[in-house]
Amino acid sequence: MTPRQILADFLRHEVFSLGSLSRSKSITVLAVKAQTLGIEKDISHTLAIEVLDDLVLAGDIGAWTSFGEPMLLFLDRRATAIDEQNTVIFGGAPADGELFGLLRRIATDTVFEQETSEFSPNLSEVETQSIAALVNDGKWSPSVSLSPALRKALLHLGCEPDAKLSAPADDILKEWLLTLTPASQSGGLDVSQQIVVSEDQNARLVVTAGPGCGKTHTASARVIELVKSGVSPASIHLITFTRVAAQEISERVTSALADQVYGAGIQSFTLDSFAWHLIGSIEDQAASGGFDRSIRRASALLSAREQRLLDWVGRIGHLIIDEAQDVVGIRQELCTQLIAALPASVGVTVFGDWAQAIYGAWSDQSKKTSSSASNLHSHLSASEDWKKLELSFNHRAGSSKLKALASNAREALGDTELPNKERYLLVREMLENAASTQGADLLDQRIPWSFDNLILTRSRMAAETASARLSLRGRPHRLKLSGHTQVVEPLIGAICAGKTAGELLTQSDVEQRMEALSPAPFGWTSDEAYDLLKSVAGTGKAVPRLSDIVAKIEQSPILIAHDYIGQSGPLIGSVHGAKGKEAEDVFFLMPPIPDHEDVDWDEEARVLFVAGSRASKRLHLGRTRPVFGSVRTDGSRWISGRGGGLALSGNDGLSPLPGRDAVDAIWEATFDQPRCTFRRESVDSEWHLVLQNGKAVAIAIDPLAENLNYLADGALSLPLGSLRIAGSSTVVATRRDGKPIGVSLLPVLQGTARSGSQFDEKGNA
Repeated sequence: MTPRQILADFLRHEVFSLGSLSRSKSITVLAVKAQTLGIEKDISHTLAIEVLDDLVLAGDIGAWTSFGEPMLLFLDRRATAIDEQNTVIFGGAPADGELFGLLRRIATDTVFEQETSEFSPNLSEVETQSIAALVNDGKWSPSVSLSPALRKALLHLGCEPDAKLSAPADDILKEWLLTLTPASQSGGLDVSQQIVVSEDQNARLVVTAGPGCGKTHTASARVIELVKSGVSPASIHLITFTRVAAQEISERVTSALADQVYGAGIQSFTLDSFAWHLIGSIEDQAASGGFDRSIRRASALLSAREQRLLDWVGRIGHLIIDEAQDVVGIRQELCTQLIAALPASVGVTVFGDWAQAIYGAWSDQSKKTSSSASNLHSHLSASEDWKKLELSFNHRAGSSKLKALASNAREALGDTELPNKERYLLVREMLENAASTQGADLLDQRIPWSFDNLILTRSRMAAETASARLSLRGRPHRLKLSGHTQVVEPLIGAICAGKTAGELLTQSDVEQRMEALSPAPFGWTSDEAYDLLKSVAGTGKAVPRLSDIVAKIEQSPILIAHDYIGQSGPLIGSVHGAKGKEAEDVFFLMPPIPDHEDVDWDEEARVLFVAGSRASKRLHLGRTRPVFGSVRTDGSRWISGRGGGLALSGNDGLSPLPGRDAVDAIWEATFDQPRCTFRRESVDSEWHLVLQNGKAVAIAIDPLAENLNYLADGALSLPLGSLRIAGSSTVVATRRDGKPIGVSLLPVLQGTARSGSQFDEKGNA
């Protein structure tokens, strides 16, 4: 018991035994009692008055005047139901119920002879926001001035001045805030979201946002509020984890500010594209060497305070970073250097969630000094210079099972008193309890099969294996591509192939290519295709230049790119690839309990939590066989056992052949989706990707070529197997030095490349 609880309990017993008691005498007795608890004399008197007044305000004891003397009075027992589990009692015998802050509570279903009232305080919008701030701070600071109505509401909710919220009080506050009337919520925001949105534009905030808490909605509203308060849209830089999230926020902001001249121009990036733009502002070959090279280069220049880069950063008026818990390794270093380079007057809003941190394996373990430095969110949360806020309410979970999973699993993940393996097993059990279907097979007819639903696996290799199985059974689906692989609208490459970077693209050029393509582009007219090219070029010129299109394709713009292959059916991918996604029905192929050494049980538990929290209505669980294999240092994925080999999805490691013949063959294969393999003329010559009709359509480059050499073991070809053409993507054709020379088309692969003999354990080397 806290000192305040001890004093409250003592006063209840005194009033109960005597029936009434002088207020002044009560204060004196309470002050003496406080001193026996080790409280200083000058503080004990003030504390006695506060406890007495709180019990009177809450209705636990009565107050009246007898012949001018203020008195305290015993009251008969009454009760107020807070929620379905908790009822607060007032008056009556002090031994009734259990302590709940300064008051007492009983279970709501307890037989109670007196009438029970409902908890329905009449609070203003400002007062409800104060309660949300209390939830964020996790403590009721006695220095904060509160209205009597709000103070009474907090006492009824089991809160105590100068003490942390108990778990029941915290839960009740959050649940109660969800019941607030729309009038107390601004712009469709719940109270916790409104607090984030209304923070000062110069504030530096770390916002913890669990699954379904409306993080994207809040980030969009934050941007809108910044613009309305006078921040230039072009100076607001938004860095998100995926292009889809960046596009979604941009569209929401543009729509909300459509009636305002200054509403356009928000700068939205993924972290990788942000680094690309940063370096591109001072160097000609920003993209040469890939995103990782740009990130390392940008970090180094920011660390060195390179003036041209600082001038570019100086344009930022407010920075928003999303999914900070998954910003690890070199990307965490870039963000840290970027924030350090900003003037102190520039506000930063960082969103993240410790319970969804599942990219620990991507960070540089050798440089970790503590768990607090493992990702950007935990690093900033540990800093006293940042204000910590939390989005408190799950708006996604649409069933009682999923709501219980969201809250209980999160609590289990944070229970550091449990051994980490026990936490994992507990979260696993919670997923099973929340599932609408258990033990389902991938082809189970009970699983809803629609475009909007998700099929999740623990690993990328497991997703590819599941996709291959579905393809053999002819079941339509889409496969989430790995890494930075993007499918850029293939019609662009099919039209532009054969032209050099400096050429203009005329309406006549487009019409001729559209007529030559077989099969004819479905759903496209030549006018629509030309409008697309002009839009991609983005120069506003009547006749676009190919070099402008090349520059935009190198950035994989959201409007012409997506990160999956396939046309219909649910999306299959790893849990990591599903970050930011949700679906009414989620089918999770839950892996067996890990039995290998050095298992990171905490991260495995968080992976389960992320998988289960993608569902808004129903979670379906299936079992999957372990997929054994390894990922090499070059990023290649090797699957061992029967049907194993080099797993390929996307077009990494492929380079286009010159001319239009290969492009036309790829265009046709995009629709036919034939099997394919790799061949070469001699052991010293290049590997070519060839269709089953023998037509060569691309060249293999390192590290793919090196892996093919390993697989072939001296042979000149690999057998036809499960590898097939699953689609195609527009790419930039370059010279050997990396300089762009035009636009072409590459096939998108799906399947496994195998040697002529049974794949053996060497594939795991």
